Amino acid sequence: DILAGRVDAVQMASILAACKLYRGEVDEVMALHGRVFASGDAVRRIFIHLEARSPIDRFSPYGARVVPIYNYLQAALVLSESGVMRARDIVAVLEAMSQAGYTPERLANSVQDLVRRGVLEVAGALRLAEELGAVESTRGRTVSTFIRRLRSTAADLAHVRRKSPEWLTEINYLGLYHEARFRRQRHRFLGIPLLD
Repeated sequence: DILAGRVDAVQMASILAACKLYRGEVDEVMALHGRVFASGDAVRRIFIHLEARSPIDRFSPYGARVVPIYNYLQAALVLSESGVMRARDIVAVLEAMSQAGYTPERLANSVQDLVRRGVLEVAGALRLAEELGAVESTRGRTVSTFIRRLRSTAADLAHVRRKSPEWLTEINYLGLYHEARFRRQRHRFLGIPLLD
């Protein structure tokens, strides 16, 4: 948002003041802000790699640009849907994740998670299965098993209609900071452990 010119110097200074940064840090951030402000809307997606217990809905106020993921296949699928990655690139991710111990079923569950959250549509999952099937290097057991699981998962989710996250252009960062601070204080007061 700074690069796109949506968070100006006044807003940035307000956010930094609320966060109670040291003066030297504020000066450094503001100098960097001045160098890159409105230099171009270059960021299309921001992927946040979550730990197992992180609440996904914590990121919904940031809109569709921020995508919480549990593994790199999910990032690859979103990039594929956006036209940035091709099917053979997805195959490379699948093979690497298989070597890291991910089963085809677990990988298919990652697709199911994205569909349930509205990040990936069922049609997109089916299209990906067809594209993966057309790639020659999918003869390996992991990828071919994943394709079968992906088709089955997509068929099971055909009835699921989730609204995709909105693309937001105005985000109240200062308000989000205050909400998070209040939530932390309330949890601390009540003795409730935070999950993030």
